[in-house]
Amino acid sequence: MIATIRSRGRPITGLSQITKGTWDENEVAQRKADQFFEALKLKSGDRVLLIIDDTYAEKKGNHTEGVGKFFDHSKGYIRGNSFVTSVLQSKGLFIPHKAKMYLKKEDAGVDFKTKIQIALKDIIKPLKVPETIKLMIVFDSWWFSADLIHSCLKMGYHVM
Repeated sequence: MIATIRSRGRPITGLSQITKGTWDENEVAQRKADQFFEALKLKSGDRVLLIIDDTYAEKKGNHTEGVGKFFDHSKGYIRGNSFVTSVLQSKGLFIPHKAKMYLKKEDAGVDFKTKIQIALKDIIKPLKVPETIKLMIVFDSWWFSADLIHSCLKMGYHVM
């Protein structure tokens, strides 16, 4: 359960907890993953898939952070946001895991990360799975990168 955040001695709830409170997105994602693993009663050798992909959210205006021109393989060029997303899957069940906004180099400045770096540093590395469980990282051919694959293998994960 997520700890209650307090402001001036009062608990912050709902949307204000997200916007005003200090919280750790990795901790929230890990707690959700742990609950998923526990609910499935995973046994030694069971497999969990971490599926990585990207998606776009079309936008009309320019006032949203990260809005830019992106190439969507199904639509061509679009104006909107780009996100690196992940889901966890095991025993036929899926849960959303994380969605991280991709910012183009000109918008991100010194904090720039490629989509592959976001997948590795912000999604794959922070996830902890029970030692007896086989974690398989799944992505389509766009994501194939020697650095990504070698990093996953070094962490003891399988790559598909």
